[in-house]
Amino acid sequence: MNARRDKLLAQKSKLSSAVLFTQLKWLSSLFEPDNCAGGGEYSVQQGFGWTNGVTSRFYRLVFLAGS
Repeated sequence: MNARRDKLLAQKSKLSSAVLFTQLKWLSSLFEPDNCAGGGEYSVQQGFGWTNGVTSRFYRLVFLAGS
């Protein structure tokens, strides 16, 4: 486990989801930390439960940790 790398990934993911949310007004089910949504096995759609849950957890971890 690499705490520095994990924190950086959480911060990038948080930023990506915030940018997409600002543009789309909903969480995307597909995104990469350094990229906006793209194609995959299925078309881009509003966030699945796990997308919303992971995003929520990253926000709590990063913001509550004072980052």
